[in-house]
Amino acid sequence: MYKKCTIHVSLIYLLTLVHIFVYNKGLKKRDIEKRLKKCGWWFERHGGNHDIWTNGEFRIPVPRHREMNERTAKGIIKEAEANIV
Repeated sequence: MYKKCTIHVSLIYLLTLVHIFVYNKGLKKRDIEKRLKKCGWWFERHGGNHDIWTNGEFRIPVPRHREMNERTAKGIIKEAEANIV
């Protein structure tokens, strides 16, 4: 019984570490802004918790954090590259 609990706890710990390294890679907001500028987007205004970027036709909200989750950053870049005017 004791070994099963130890294995179970070790597995949970391992999965937690994998989750941290896979999903919590931070990207700098500055790098995302540079990428948006290269795609032809510019800063439009500050929102409540987000900065609003536009290309003249579409708008993208960018969270106002120094670092953001890699998934969020990829989504922002993907949307920007899909809506190049």
